[in-house]
Amino acid sequence: MAHWRSQSGPALSAAEDVDARHSSKTMQHSALVRSPRPPPTGMSPPHQTLFEFASIRFGDFESCLQFMNTQGVELDLRASADRMLWQTYKTFERLIRRDFDARLQPLVQDLANQCVQQYALLDYGADCGYERLRTYLHRLVLSPELLKAAYLEEFMRLPQHERLEFIRRPVASHIEVIRIFCALFDHLYEKTQAEARYKTEQTILNRVQLRLENVQAQLSHRRTISPSEIGRAI
Repeated sequence: MAHWRSQSGPALSAAEDVDARHSSKTMQHSALVRSPRPPPTGMSPPHQTLFEFASIRFGDFESCLQFMNTQGVELDLRASADRMLWQTYKTFERLIRRDFDARLQPLVQDLANQCVQQYALLDYGADCGYERLRTYLHRLVLSPELLKAAYLEEFMRLPQHERLEFIRRPVASHIEVIRIFCALFDHLYEKTQAEARYKTEQTILNRVQLRLENVQAQLSHRRTISPSEIGRAI
């Protein structure tokens, strides 16, 4: 297992320093997602172009940059971020419900990871602008390939509850941009997963409540009702 302790190196650039301080704040919030709320309403599903973006594997920043170079300038980044968030919620809901063949679990989990990654990038671009997003992707692409791949592999191999401790460890300056991205990914993963779980649980509770109300309505019109009838209603 690799050890990512800090090594001596050049000072962070101004942009990296801003990102690092933002990352510190992000990781503090990532420790606990408080008061999960349901996902915002009124979001639309992504169009075909964004589905292509969502299909890019986690950690393949070169393909993300290529996509932004060829198609990103035509995108409304805020609207695209919202549409990718919609897809992220839907994918997490499927993971929570497990309404698919168990053999598809790795594929659905990969899609969830990819959606969170692409949402993080689109949201960053919506806040900071298209050129800043391209610059950020350039920095991710230019980080040392072997170290980047090893760091991302170890990060994704960890159970979710252990990732925060991992990304809190200092790293060498030339891999810091990857650590920062993992901090952002971890925060958004926890947040969207918690909100999707909240929505799913509320939907189930609402359905149970509706069925119980139907049973009560039947009982109000009949003196007796068999246990089997109650079971079927629920």
